[in-house]
Amino acid sequence: MTIITEDPLNAAPRSGIKALIAGAGIAGLLCALECHRNGIDVILLERQPSHSPAGDFVVIGPSARRIIANNWPNWLTEWDKLQWNAEISYYKHEGEYMMINEAKRLGIPILFNAVVDDYFEIQHEAGVKLRNGETLTADLVIATDGTHSKSGKLVHNNTVHATPSGFSVYRTCYPAEIALADPLVKARWGPGHNAGQEVFQFYLGPDSHANVLFGKGTCCWSLFHRDTSDTSDENWSAHLNPEDAIAEFDKIGGWDPALMALVRTTPRGGVNDHRMMWRDPQPVQTSPLGRVAQIGDACHIFLPTSANGSVQAMEDGASLAACLRLGGKDRITLSTRVHALLRFERVSSAQLMGFMTRQTLHHADWEVIKNDSMKVRRGPGACIGGHDVEQYAIDNFEAAALHITDGTPFANMNLPKNYTYKTWNIQTLNKEMESPDFTVSEILMDQAD
Repeated sequence: MTIITEDPLNAAPRSGIKALIAGAGIAGLLCALECHRNGIDVILLERQPSHSPAGDFVVIGPSARRIIANNWPNWLTEWDKLQWNAEISYYKHEGEYMMINEAKRLGIPILFNAVVDDYFEIQHEAGVKLRNGETLTADLVIATDGTHSKSGKLVHNNTVHATPSGFSVYRTCYPAEIALADPLVKARWGPGHNAGQEVFQFYLGPDSHANVLFGKGTCCWSLFHRDTSDTSDENWSAHLNPEDAIAEFDKIGGWDPALMALVRTTPRGGVNDHRMMWRDPQPVQTSPLGRVAQIGDACHIFLPTSANGSVQAMEDGASLAACLRLGGKDRITLSTRVHALLRFERVSSAQLMGFMTRQTLHHADWEVIKNDSMKVRRGPGACIGGHDVEQYAIDNFEAAALHITDGTPFANMNLPKNYTYKTWNIQTLNKEMESPDFTVSEILMDQAD
């Protein structure tokens, strides 16, 4: 992998702000780099002994790519080498390795085996308590350590509860040469793979769907299915065998033989069955004093059908870094609250899009699809892809700050066109979706132009 040697554009002078960032996933890494560019000194804390991301691929849409293009243009050539050209940009986890190498090059300290067991704040600082007994402090702490972040106790007193969605997703990724050893797989995907083509395919089933991503020497597949208590769990540890997934495919029935052949080629112990838990939108994303802020999965979980979780996590990191620069050291606690105000409604709307997408895929109307195949192919539209998150923070910081301090009117403009945000929750949404009269919000979803 090429090592980037050029400094980022639009770098700010050092602000004197010092931050701890808990979690070195895609949200934490991008936030650390953007904080560094915006003049903030950061230390990254990662619970794992080394950087070895699990999973298969992440979706990096145009708004996230714009962060890199605007400020880290020397990355683009290298990032594009990792991209699957399948209508949406799918990146292998080498993208995270590129970010962690850049963090090291810039001198950002990364502490591995740093398991955060507690977060705290006092008037002028915040900190974390590590499992090894060490306590670290800074001007603020940014929690990017995922769904089960211990920051929830401080931020919202652990009042955001998980509700079983009733669905899980099998997913895996492994070398294409293993899959292509099967004759059926080779016949279906071999010619395109040998020609350097990449494909992303949907397979729709009753209350289920499967995906295949094939290219660049790698194949990935996934199956979104009804929850199976024997294999499903809310973590990304890959330890199941292909026959576990095959049993679920067979239970649904009617799948393409080539898809089933592909599943059978999966290495043993290489499949994860991730239980998807639903959580209500979380408007409170900062601690009472404002010195601990949550971003990414720590404060908003996305269904995989949203194709948006990584995008919003990266937007979070860039937004918070920009707000901290704009507010300066004397307004850190206000800056974290401004960031949350600018982000919540947009992220909540994007979460809702994910639910709508799942509903569309799992209850496909084939007569409608025959006339308009984009009904099942559409991903996040212009509102998501066209957003410039840093510029939005620059344009709206002071107005949002006045709204918080003085109560002056403020309305976010980073929502889908003609869409008025309304509060929602899982319980109400489930009831609505169970109704035979329920329809997917076209105002929310149709943002292609």
